[in-house]
Amino acid sequence: LALNNFVNKKHGSFSYESKLSYERRKVLNTQIGTMQVGNKEPIRVWSRLNSQQDFQSFLKAQTVDIRFEGIEIPHELYDDDFAKELKAQNFALSVISDNPSILVECELADKRVYIVRSTADLEVLPGIVKILKDQNAHLELCLDTQSFDLYDESFLDYLQKVQHTVESVYTISLLTHSIQDCRQLAKSLASINSQNPIHLRYTNTELPAITDASAKLGALILDGLGDSVQIDSVANYSDQLSLAYGILQGCRVRITKTEFIACPSCGRTLFDLQEVTAKIKNETDHLKGVKIAIMGCIVNGPGEMADADFGYVGTGVGKISLYVSKECVKRNIPEENALNELISLIKEHGSWVDRPSI
Repeated sequence: LALNNFVNKKHGSFSYESKLSYERRKVLNTQIGTMQVGNKEPIRVWSRLNSQQDFQSFLKAQTVDIRFEGIEIPHELYDDDFAKELKAQNFALSVISDNPSILVECELADKRVYIVRSTADLEVLPGIVKILKDQNAHLELCLDTQSFDLYDESFLDYLQKVQHTVESVYTISLLTHSIQDCRQLAKSLASINSQNPIHLRYTNTELPAITDASAKLGALILDGLGDSVQIDSVANYSDQLSLAYGILQGCRVRITKTEFIACPSCGRTLFDLQEVTAKIKNETDHLKGVKIAIMGCIVNGPGEMADADFGYVGTGVGKISLYVSKECVKRNIPEENALNELISLIKEHGSWVDRPSI
């Protein structure tokens, strides 16, 4: 505890004590396209389409297991057919550019987003504010923490000038290279009483995204930072979207799918844990927010699955017991009947819904 307090004082992040419980940063709500963004809303998953190939992958993802709200399209990829297809599926469509005058050409866009990428753009802000208002455009201040000295007073001055120049709510898009730098930025925003939403954008073309993105985005989300997230990596488009949802669920800030808890297996496990887990997933992975535990034995299983809604626990050769929360409700069921009995139990307790048709 003393070490953590020292680190926080040295680098100016939030105090250790304030992070013992989750509390989301308080921000003003703003509308981007058809979606409200802010801490009165769930953390949004945002996507930036950079090619027609991305678009096709996006359409395919919608028919599988990806559910998200917002799409941003670079101005140069915009066309009316493209826009009509997205709007027909009721998604928020934002067109982005660093040139406010050309955004007006995108007639079907729900929202136009003007990108400010560096301090060099600050001097043009007063001149474009009126244009942004006339076009109902949203300002996104894109901050790369590697481009600024976040601990220098000049950076704080920069944030204050933007705050005074842009009177409406704007989004701060934050590239998440360093967790500590992002925390320092959040402290700077708090010091000027900024309540603008933060968009956490993870970009990586080298490291495996599942580990790096989970560590960086997960830490910041648990700090209470982030009103929307976006992942751009070498992973395919569907995997990027799926990973974002997985991170939000892992942080317990947005539940979008079934959660499975399984023991690592040991000599006391008398059934094929991997095979049985796969069968249970195949039948129940559409039950949003339901926690199902698959445990190999009666010795440690009930304790390890204590926070699960339903439990499937091996009790002997070919025998399974079923749990609701911590209570064993069906004992020593033949293994060949156990999956159907589990489904019946889920239905009895009102947690079952039919799988949506594709």
